[in-house]
Amino acid sequence: MRKICKLIKLMTLGLTSYIIVRFLKKTNEYLHLKESISSYIIHITGIKPTVKTQLAEKSLTIEIGLPKKIIEQDNNIEDKVTLYISDYHPTLQEYRLKIIVFSID
Repeated sequence: MRKICKLIKLMTLGLTSYIIVRFLKKTNEYLHLKESISSYIIHITGIKPTVKTQLAEKSLTIEIGLPKKIIEQDNNIEDKVTLYISDYHPTLQEYRLKIIVFSID
């Protein structure tokens, strides 16, 4: 009986550790994305955007503010950002990704 109790405690500890490590990896990846996304958009457009990110339980929302002129010139900014996330931040792909590009003047 004691062996079963020890086994259950060990399994619970292992599962808890696994969940914590996965959470910390995703949080670290999100923080890295939050820092690097604006420099990527500067590289694409040449203008510094206003970027707001929000990570919820199962969704990731990125709001990008650019001048109207840049939005009209480059219509597929959402696709480029999605491709950037899939290439450089693959652990964030399991979230529902919502990219909003709005104009600032």
